[in-house]
Amino acid sequence: MSPRSVRRAIFNLVVLLVPLNLLAIVVQFFVLGSDAIPLADIVLLTSIVGTPFMLGGQFIGARQVATKDRLVEMATTDMLTRLPNRRAFMERARSALSRHKGVMLLLDADHFKDINDNYGHATGDHCLQVMADHLQGLLRSNDVIGRVGGEEFAIFLPNVTMETARQIGQRISMGLLVETGTGASLQVTVSVGAATVGPHMTLDEALRDADIALYRAKTAGRARIEIAA
Repeated sequence: MSPRSVRRAIFNLVVLLVPLNLLAIVVQFFVLGSDAIPLADIVLLTSIVGTPFMLGGQFIGARQVATKDRLVEMATTDMLTRLPNRRAFMERARSALSRHKGVMLLLDADHFKDINDNYGHATGDHCLQVMADHLQGLLRSNDVIGRVGGEEFAIFLPNVTMETARQIGQRISMGLLVETGTGASLQVTVSVGAATVGPHMTLDEALRDADIALYRAKTAGRARIEIAA
């Protein structure tokens, strides 16, 4: 438990014990009589008896919050890459689209089935993890990224020109070297489709246009970016 959590627990305990002690004092004076038990003994006894129950309540409450946070994380995070999953990406991108214009990128790792077939799914998973870290390193804090399919990623770049998005897409398409752990290195390239997101455009329309451009990049030889018409 962190020092901050300990301080918060102590503060909460004090806050809870004050009204409990006041209640005990009221009972002492108005029910049992003012001379039944010394005031100091009331406070001590109430604190001793009440503290374990209150600490237990705080523990249970903290566990419930932690469990809720964990469930939210599981529902919105791709457990392999730690990126937002498709559901979370759609929600965040739709929110960003309502405030900004920009460019939608749809990415697909090239020949990924061959990697899984020739090197195994564990190596394929490692490639996706390395790709996710690489992509995050290329983006700004306000860009929206997610893993939306097996080896497919989507990125919304708010408030950028298509020329800037093209440069980012070209860097992404070059891919990266991935160490397999067996002494071999894989060159993983990426096909990218880009589409301008204009005013009043829906997320589905933006993804559709980017997907059409991605298909063109695949059929034109891969490891490239294509722009939607």
